[in-house]
Parts: sequence; structure tokens; C-alpha cells
Amino acid sequence: MTARDVEKMGFALPPPGSRDNRAVKVRPSSMDTKSTIEPKRAQISLAPLTVSEDGTEATAGPVPNKTEQKFYEHFRRQWDVKLAKHAPARLRLASGIFYTPDWLFLTAGGLWFFEVKGPHIHSRDSVPRFKAARVEYPFWNFGFAQWKGGEWRLSGNYPDKKTA
Repeated sequence: MTARDVEKMGFALPPPGSRDNRAVKVRPSSMDTKSTIEPKRAQISLAPLTVSEDGTEATAGPVPNKTEQKFYEHFRRQWDVKLAKHAPARLRLASGIFYTPDWLFLTAGGLWFFEVKGPHIHSRDSVPRFKAARVEYPFWNFGFAQWKGGEWRLSGNYPDKKTA
């Protein structure tokens, strides 16, 4: 995803060197002659990022648990990841509640939000919220990963794997 793609979605990136590196929603000016109808605005809260020296990893907020860290390592080995961020944003759902995906990955195939679970799914809230976010934000890719029986069980459409 390029800066141009981000701008097409109605967001603006901060200028280079800015201390605040969050993309923000741009309001159309009153001089805008194009009339567009937006069915729903994406309402997300982004946490401030700390980007690594090489620019490939960004961290913010809570630290991943062991299962989430294991999935991160698996995903980095299998797919060409441009950027990875744990608990990147809170997505506001139509019911007024929020959903926080476990991981955000930026690959050549687009932007991916992942919900990661271990062998037993204890939370009754996370799975329905994941499903609601997938429906309410169809322009993003959502994936569900569960570590069960010594392997990752993935659901969703995934980007092409790395070619060796």
C-alpha cells in the first residue's frame, strides 16, 4: 500500500519527520464540486507508533502474548511483510462497541488485520466482534488464526506467500 492508496481512501499522511505519524481522515473542502456519498466512515483510533530503524516494524500499546508472538514469527517467515504492528487500532462497530485486532500486517497484497487465538477460545466477545468488523469494513482484509494441534489453522483469504 502506497501513500497514494492511503490518500485515495480519504486519509492524509503526516509530513516526513513529524513527531505524530498517524494517518488522519481528511474532510472534503466546501469548494469540492464532486458530490460523493459515503455509506459509512471508518472510525478508528490509532495508537502512536514507534518505528524501527529499518522502518519495517512498528510497536504501540500492549505487548503481544506468547501465541500472538508465535503467529507474528510465522507470518513474517511465510509472507512478504512490509510493516507489522500489534494491537494497531480500535475499530468502532455499528453497535457502538470497539474491536481491537491483534495484528496489522502490510504486505504487497494489502492491509491485513488478524485475530489470533490459542487452542481454546475463552473470550465470548472477540470472535463476534471480529466477524462484525469483517462485515463493516469490507475494504480491509481480515484473517483469523488459531494455534491448535501444533499448527496454525487459518481462515480468510491470504496474500501470496514468499517466493524463494
